[in-house]
Amino acid sequence: LVHGRVPAGQHWAADKLKTESGELYSTTSVEEDGRVAVTYYECLGHLQRTPTEAESDSAGACSEGSASMMSLVRVRLITGRTHQIRVHLSNTGYPLVGENRYATARQIEDDKTWVPRLFLHCHNLRFCDLQGQPVDVSCPLPSDLQDVLRQLQPVHLIES
Repeated sequence: LVHGRVPAGQHWAADKLKTESGELYSTTSVEEDGRVAVTYYECLGHLQRTPTEAESDSAGACSEGSASMMSLVRVRLITGRTHQIRVHLSNTGYPLVGENRYATARQIEDDKTWVPRLFLHCHNLRFCDLQGQPVDVSCPLPSDLQDVLRQLQPVHLIES
């Protein structure tokens, strides 16, 4: 789940990503001397959160427009770099909901009021085991992220 209105269709991001390790955590950024990373993503639907009464009364929290528009996306990784999904989507203007590092300060603070954690989930993973046999693992969306989706309403947009 990302902030913003991801257009219909398939998209991809291919940037050189560089990870720098800090004392407490590492940070990844798009850098010319980074390693190539490729991510495909597509929008599955648009959603909007209805602000609570308290939020409606506060100055502009969850206001109409792009700040409250969200898109559910499916992502396919071609490479596997640290924070690749988070950095690629943020760099294209669609930071993950619940993001605490690669989003604007306002998005981080607003998300803390209603999202328990980063909204990122690996639904399906495919790989070959050590004998070369394909392995396909699926995992349903955890209940805490299902609760987040229940707070959202579908938005029907007319694509131009």
